Amino acid sequence: MGAGTLGNGDDTEKNICGIAKSHAYTILGAFTMVSNGQVHKCLMIRNPWGLTTYNQEWSKDDNRWNENLISQVPFNVDVRILQDSEGVFIIPIENL
Repeated sequence: MGAGTLGNGDDTEKNICGIAKSHAYTILGAFTMVSNGQVHKCLMIRNPWGLTTYNQEWSKDDNRWNENLISQVPFNVDVRILQDSEGVFIIPIENL
């Protein structure tokens, strides 16, 4: 599946989340994480350019990541060690 961001045709501009405007992305998976009884519905996204600067909730630098949550991410991906050049990031569905 795919997804895209709104914009005016210039994908060199970034939105408030730090990702390119007017750009297409691949959805690698949809999943839920449960922590302390709270359910978080998320998508694993990949920028086909192989670059990401996503900087909002559940970004690789979010301090809420722990072993329990990492174990719930598909494909055994440890979000905390992803490189920006891999282009993969997690985004909560409610942020779309």
